[in-house]
Amino acid sequence: MTGGRRSARVVSSSRRNDPEKRCFRLVLFLSVGIIGVMIVASLVTFFLTIEGEEQTLVPDVRGMDLANAMIELQQKGLVGEVQLRVSANPSDKGSVLAQEPNPGTLVKVGRRIELRVSKGPIIDEVDNYVNSKLSELRLQLQSMSTIYGALLTIREPVVEVYDDSPAGTILAQKPAPGTKITERTELELVVSRGPQGALVTIPDYTGMGFYEALAAYAEMNAPFVFTSRPPRGDEEPGTVVNQSPAPGSDVEDGTLMAFTIVDPVDIEEGWVFGVLQRTLPDYPVPIDLFIRIERPDGEVVDLASMKHPGGLISIPYLEPEGSQIIVSTSLRELFRYRVRELDE
Repeated sequence: MTGGRRSARVVSSSRRNDPEKRCFRLVLFLSVGIIGVMIVASLVTFFLTIEGEEQTLVPDVRGMDLANAMIELQQKGLVGEVQLRVSANPSDKGSVLAQEPNPGTLVKVGRRIELRVSKGPIIDEVDNYVNSKLSELRLQLQSMSTIYGALLTIREPVVEVYDDSPAGTILAQKPAPGTKITERTELELVVSRGPQGALVTIPDYTGMGFYEALAAYAEMNAPFVFTSRPPRGDEEPGTVVNQSPAPGSDVEDGTLMAFTIVDPVDIEEGWVFGVLQRTLPDYPVPIDLFIRIERPDGEVVDLASMKHPGGLISIPYLEPEGSQIIVSTSLRELFRYRVRELDE
């Protein structure tokens, strides 16, 4: 019995001391250990990375010049990214107009900050406008004013002189071409009225009905105004009794005519007499102007068409109540007026 127990212990001991099994266990333990170490190392690295990402507040660099703004960002560990923008104010040139993200935002160190930097106005010096058309310059400055603000304007009234150049041609300017624009600037212009031609002789409109006088003077492409008063003596109601300039006067083309008419009497029921007054914009060149009346029954009456420089315009009328007086250009309607009793 004793010998059998010793033999079993020897066999069991030899199995435990088998070199192959010991090697297997060693490799297994090492593999598990290495994997464990890698997992621990990864976790440590991950948490260290999270904890190590520094954050900072975005500074306010708006209004700074670009160089100082970039230095301010670098001191915070941030990177400036520049985008150029046009601005109306020449003094903004080179300064930061806006930034993204906004000041005070908490961001990671190394974040890019977008800086919108002014490259100044669309124009930074006075151009040469001599020999250009005044109307074209007005349109150019108006378009720039709409987009960038009124940086360059024309001083009114413009000085006009007779010259062999076509009417509306710019002859002289101040400031001179090349002058730097550092603030809002006014252009002083001298413009041609065209060659001085023969004077026109004013016809006699007295005694005409006011619609007839309106249409006749409109053919001269000159502005006009009408005033009315009650009849005196044997004056014919509804007619022109006075005009200025007087009949036979020699005047420059485009002279304003002032008509005085006598109020109509015995006006038919449902009809209304009056003088419509409006002030149109002052146009750089005379525009095509059309005056018509649309009556309630659908009838359309063309009163006059002319070239008109803008400013005051007055239109006498004797029309059925509810009629529409319409004043328009070749491009659009300027205004319309509904004829009505004064006590409405």
